[in-house]
Amino acid sequence: MGSNLADSIENLWNSNHPFVAFRYPSKKKIHLYYQKENSILKTTNFKESGFVFAPFLNEDSTIYIPDTYHKKIAYNPSNDKLFSINKGFEANNKKEFIASVEKAINEIHSKNIYKVVLSRQQKIKGKNAIPIKTFENLLSLYNNAFVYLWHHPKVGTWLGATPEQLFSLKHNKMQTVALAGTISTQDKFNWSNKEKKEQNIVTEYITDNLKQKFKNSKIKEGALKTIKVGNIAHLKTKITAVDTDFTVKYLIKVLHPTPAVCGVPKDKAHSFISKQEASKREYYTGFLGVVKNSTKAKLFVNIRCTSFANNNEYTLYGGAGITAESNPLMEYEETQNKILAISRCLE
Repeated sequence: MGSNLADSIENLWNSNHPFVAFRYPSKKKIHLYYQKENSILKTTNFKESGFVFAPFLNEDSTIYIPDTYHKKIAYNPSNDKLFSINKGFEANNKKEFIASVEKAINEIHSKNIYKVVLSRQQKIKGKNAIPIKTFENLLSLYNNAFVYLWHHPKVGTWLGATPEQLFSLKHNKMQTVALAGTISTQDKFNWSNKEKKEQNIVTEYITDNLKQKFKNSKIKEGALKTIKVGNIAHLKTKITAVDTDFTVKYLIKVLHPTPAVCGVPKDKAHSFISKQEASKREYYTGFLGVVKNSTKAKLFVNIRCTSFANNNEYTLYGGAGITAESNPLMEYEETQNKILAISRCLE
């Protein structure tokens, strides 16, 4: 295996071995987990030690790469490059998405749901057979995100830079975030009532759910903050809790999918998404990260991501949270901004 990041990834790719390379937010080291054979390993109890990768719909289909073979690679991303490739693209399915948003608003006015997150896809052709440069661009541009490149020759390839933590757990101490509300950083952080309400729905749903499931837990909400991730800003509230009953599996059941990527109430929003979205989300809005055992994990929500196909084609994903105050055209533009956040890194 090569001594630097690009060589290590290329060697594993060409050897047909599953692997994941990732960097935690605001950290320097790249972690590399890999297998020496290409079987598909799945977990349902989350007691294994390794990197887990789960789809939006069914956490029982979670794939994991054990930490048996792993290494850390020192990497200093270059910040002097202006990404000029794929800054723009011909947008698709605009009318269909706006129509779906209008249906969602009607559903909300009917009191069936309070919020639902709708997403769309954008395909863009890349120029390289292995997306190493795209991964390096993500590392350079998104220092405060969880950046990863995941590849399994029998499943596919995904990479991204997600700002959203699902939760971290260390024994009986858990931390998660309510992340919602989206504006362009060009808007000078002028948050509308719609964005504030959307974020409050997410915060309340998470805290109420934790209180119902873990009646003896001590739950604390942090202050509402604005975080910037590339060309996009979000509202964020940190939520911490302590409970001796916490396990990785049960917290996944309680928190996934979050209201920030699905909606409220979860089941009705889930049903609406299944009927309205033209394409399957697959691993978009699923979760990923490291599990050490049943009581220790660092997991993230798979947003701001793209899949990568053998024909060098990327499929990018962007979603928007729909509430009663939503403007369909503005929600479409939000998905465009999120897709642009990744498309500018593609090579």
